[in-house]
Amino acid sequence: MEDIVVRKSNALVEASYKLTAQEQWIILFLTSMIKNHDEDFKDYSLSIKDFSELAGVRHKGEYKEVEEVTKKLVGRVFTINEPSGPLQISLLSSAKYLIGKGTVTLRFDPNLKPYLLQLKDRFTKYNLHQVMQMKSSFSIRIYELLKQYQNLKERSFLIKELREKLGIGPEEYPKYGNFKQKVLNVAQKEVEEKTDISFEYEEIKVGRCVGKIRFFIKTQARTKKTLPFPDAIAISKIGEQAQVSESSELLRLMELIPQEFRKESIKELIRLAFEKNGFDYVVRNIEFANDGSNAVNPGASIGKGSNYRNYLA
Repeated sequence: MEDIVVRKSNALVEASYKLTAQEQWIILFLTSMIKNHDEDFKDYSLSIKDFSELAGVRHKGEYKEVEEVTKKLVGRVFTINEPSGPLQISLLSSAKYLIGKGTVTLRFDPNLKPYLLQLKDRFTKYNLHQVMQMKSSFSIRIYELLKQYQNLKERSFLIKELREKLGIGPEEYPKYGNFKQKVLNVAQKEVEEKTDISFEYEEIKVGRCVGKIRFFIKTQARTKKTLPFPDAIAISKIGEQAQVSESSELLRLMELIPQEFRKESIKELIRLAFEKNGFDYVVRNIEFANDGSNAVNPGASIGKGSNYRNYLA
């Protein structure tokens, strides 16, 4: 079976927006369900279980949390720069739950038809499984933006322009050094390790500061075996496969937990937080829980119980 493919018009690739990695996984998975001959969008249904895995929600029966994910997705607005002027649009127009069947049905906004249906030219195509392995939302977006220019082997952005396309506001990574460390370098590592391209970049000064980035794009052999994914469950497992290499960091985090609380429920809680927020974030919260939890230090938190897991969560 061939790899599942995502096709997006270049105008949509160039749009300005910010989604979490999990939200992008959902949208890209739905995009991959569109067939070349489709003349209109369909209702794309997923079981709550499959949707939960795609969204990073791994607790059974978490309908409420899944509803929050779809509510945010339906409310996400992004901007496509059309020739006649900017178009502000939502990716999804609706999310319908069928509780008895345990499914959620999603529908794209009709205004997206020219950007996703029956694309003949000026579109970017790539394999879904590659982006499903990346955990940084910025890595996914930078991959798309560079994949579009793969044959040209080079692409340049003003820092301001790139930040806008990635949906990074002025208050987020305001200094170039932070932007380089948290966005560019993370994307460079993930794209090289998990996709069919890699890149180097050159910093170009505008005035006295770095104001422009020139990317040098290389095509690389896909070292990982290309796997067929017949359904949503198989695709959602990619994220779990990609996390195997992180087991050593998870073990280091578990060593910070008091011995009596090193249970599977705690391990799962830490794993989810680690995937979402990273190593340093989890370390800080474990240290905070160890200092402030009544379970570890009786009387540390007046008026709160002594359940260590609840406090850590």
